[in-house]
Amino acid sequence: MNDVSDATAEAGGLSAAETSYIGGGIASAVRKVKPSLAATPLEAKTRFDDLGISSMELITIIFEIEDFFDIQIVDRNLDGFETYGESCKIVGRLLAAKQAATGGTAR
Repeated sequence: MNDVSDATAEAGGLSAAETSYIGGGIASAVRKVKPSLAATPLEAKTRFDDLGISSMELITIIFEIEDFFDIQIVDRNLDGFETYGESCKIVGRLLAAKQAATGGTAR
């Protein structure tokens, strides 16, 4: 998960614990929507379409991610949800923005 941690860390000064939390949350959402991927390792460059995730499943994954992290992923971020690593970066940026806006922790 080092690739994901590195990718997420670029998202805006999040701690190692927060980057691990982000990667785990996204992996959890993927596996909740597509349980057949439970044993499949997710790397930063892993493309969702290469995993056999349909566009409808990806939308459901995004909803799960929004619920898990209590964030809103608006249209301008949807195009970035092609790979696991890019998804981690987007969520990291949104959590950092949320943290900055609330003056507290990103969770």
